[in-house]
Amino acid sequence: MDTLLINRKEGIGNRFEITGTGLKLIAILTMFVDHFALGPLASWIIENTPSMSPDTYASYYTFYHVLRGIGRMSFPIYCYLLVEGVDHTRNIKKYAVRILTVALLSEIPFDYLFYGRFFYWYHNNVLWVLLLGLICLHLYSLVEKYEASLALKMVIMCVGMAVAHFTFVDYGEAGICCICLISILNGEDFRTRIIAFMAGVGALAVLSSSIELLAMAMVIPIALYRGERGRDSRFLRTFFYLFYPLHLCLLILVDYCI
Repeated sequence: MDTLLINRKEGIGNRFEITGTGLKLIAILTMFVDHFALGPLASWIIENTPSMSPDTYASYYTFYHVLRGIGRMSFPIYCYLLVEGVDHTRNIKKYAVRILTVALLSEIPFDYLFYGRFFYWYHNNVLWVLLLGLICLHLYSLVEKYEASLALKMVIMCVGMAVAHFTFVDYGEAGICCICLISILNGEDFRTRIIAFMAGVGALAVLSSSIELLAMAMVIPIALYRGERGRDSRFLRTFFYLFYPLHLCLLILVDYCI
């Protein structure tokens, strides 16, 4: 498979490698599981609770939380991939426009799936926090030349967190903190990659919920990632961008059918 490669460089011996494409696949699959639980499954459980025995309800309740736990793996990977994408993109403006386009396409299905209305202003989809994170990372690149760049980066992060909080984007200030910490700590070798990822997950746990610590399991694929993009094509790039709004629409249909 393209996403799992054998690395024999630098005399290290044989070891598996996960490419960027592999990380994206993990992210979208765990996100789908999370949103299935939060959307159709939660609605079905609520609707059928009166007819369930206590044991049956407990089983479904446990199943729901297991799926939600799996879903915690997704967002930190997206944050890490955003940092990597900013480091390697040739055109930051086009990158931002793509995220903005998907954010706009996704907002109505996001609001309808999770809140049953076409517009809900108090919780906006995750693409908005990724877009805001992208802006912060772009500002990071502009302050790199200054001696006080780290202090300036921390100021940018705090401002970004405040904007995320007051615009009600998914993951809010925790998401911005996660993205910015990964960017500040990330490096070329796998140890700094792991430290950066763990710091991002830790920020999510502190600022959001301790359940986010389950994403620490994704340290393993991050450790196996060596910076290789993996299989790439126009179709795959389009698929990964459009998966978010399309899977929301699919889950709306599933919710309606059950």
